[in-house]
Amino acid sequence: INARAESIEERFTFKEDFIYRRALLPVTGFYEWNKAKEKFHFVNKNEDEILYLGVIVNN
Repeated sequence: INARAESIEERFTFKEDFIYRRALLPVTGFYEWNKAKEKFHFVNKNEDEILYLGVIVNN
């Protein structure tokens, strides 16, 4: 699920999780799918650098 940063604090769906259950996830790459179900692999050009994704942890 992707959320827009501009409204994440206001949306009921994400509000409590955004405040209390957020974290940074270190990665070297990630996949994103488009509507045609094609996946794209994103990686950092500098292989020595780690990317950090903002995530909400809800278990």
